[in-house]
Amino acid sequence: EIADHMLSAGITVMMGGGLSYWIPQGHRADEFASFTPVAGASAESEREDSRNLLAEASAAGFHLIYNRDELLAVSDVSRLLGLFAWSHLPYALDREPADAAGVPSLAEMTDVALNVISKNENGFFLMVEGGRIDHAAHNHDVAAMLADALDFDDAIGKAYAFARTHPQTAVF
Repeated sequence: EIADHMLSAGITVMMGGGLSYWIPQGHRADEFASFTPVAGASAESEREDSRNLLAEASAAGFHLIYNRDELLAVSDVSRLLGLFAWSHLPYALDREPADAAGVPSLAEMTDVALNVISKNENGFFLMVEGGRIDHAAHNHDVAAMLADALDFDDAIGKAYAFARTHPQTAVF
């Protein structure tokens, strides 16, 4: 239901994990997306119906991307949907070395999101979440928690850098 609501909410940019909730029941992630086994390429849909929300997103004008290389190649789009994992994004530690998972960092997603949404002459709101920090803490995985906290810090750095060159921008 959340994927359906996000699609119909008028959002300009959405990025993260959760591809399994966008593809029709009975299908595998690798039928739709080009990402690695670390990101869950062979996993199946979690939907309980035959709706293909990716097709609906495309019809609504979203540019669809599924891995770090595709994100870094984004240039001139008005709407963007990036689904980089079957479920949760891999921990930052699992993206090493050299982003072995094919999943972008939060900083890379933040940078591209700001480039896309800042074109709106009426302003914009961007929320960046580092949810894997909490997941790692619940799992008592200090190394993953710290790596994801640093990943989140890099994303906030991108937001502050944007705000320095766009003084009308507030970062909270």
